[in-house]
Amino acid sequence: MAEEAFASTGNLSVATVSFIEIRPDLDAFTVGDPTSGIVGSGAGCMVIDGQATP
Repeated sequence: MAEEAFASTGNLSVATVSFIEIRPDLDAFTVGDPTSGIVGSGAGCMVIDGQATP
């Protein structure tokens, strides 16, 4: 039986990067499926990180 990879080590391919405007002065940057990203505006930003630890 093949051993399964731990967490995200089984997928080391290049992830898709997206940078989109949600509305004027509010943008989002995501990578992958997206389980992590940044939402930012002129007032500040929020960082989201829900990725598994390899």
